[in-house]
Amino acid sequence: MQSTLAAVQECFELQIRGIRRMGTASLDLAQVAAGHFAAYFEYQLSPWDFAAGRLLVEEAGGRVTNCLGQPLPLTQTSVLAGNAALFDQVCELTTRHHPE
Repeated sequence: MQSTLAAVQECFELQIRGIRRMGTASLDLAQVAAGHFAAYFEYQLSPWDFAAGRLLVEEAGGRVTNCLGQPLPLTQTSVLAGNAALFDQVCELTTRHHPE
């Protein structure tokens, strides 16, 4: 929780336009795939929470890794999804605040 709050605080310091959460990872990832959200991250998700959304993002041309920029395992992990233009910048931010 503290890691997420620290990452969000840094986002506000970078003057992002807003943070939105739909309440479920699959809906948030669908918003990334549709281009409504630039990025999404969560530091602890189970595979059933992100599997379908991951497919949507990747099929739409986005990238999905863990929050350290590594390939996603099929176990509980962090998740970072985003468009190609911002992915690397957001990955640097989520890596700095990663709880592990």
